[in-house]
Amino acid sequence: MNNKRLKLFGSRLKETIEEKGMTVNEISRATKIRKVFIEALINGDKENLPDNVFVIGYLKAILDFLKVDKDSFIEEYKAMADSEEVSEGKVKEDFSPLPEFKSKSNCLLW
Repeated sequence: MNNKRLKLFGSRLKETIEEKGMTVNEISRATKIRKVFIEALINGDKENLPDNVFVIGYLKAILDFLKVDKDSFIEEYKAMADSEEVSEGKVKEDFSPLPEFKSKSNCLLW
C-alpha cells in the first residue's frame, strides 16, 4: 500500500476523530481494538497493521462508534489495498483454490 496514500487516509481519520471530540484511548476502550492498531491507522504505519481484512473490520467498528458514514472510508481503504496487491504482484497467476491430493495409488482426488 502506498505509504503516502495511507498517511493521507490516516489524516482524514484523525480529523474525524478530533471533530467528534474523541481520543484514541476512548475509541480503544469502547471498540476493544488495540490502541497500537488505531494509532498505526492514524499515522499511516502499514508495518504495525494486521492483514487488511482485520483493518477493514477495525475501521467499521471505529466509524460505527464515531457515528459517521463509514462507506467512503471503507471504499477508500479497499481501493488502496486492492491497488497494493496488484502493484506489488501479490496476486498469484497460478493460484488454484483446490489443492491436489493423491491417494496411495497415485490417483488424483478432488
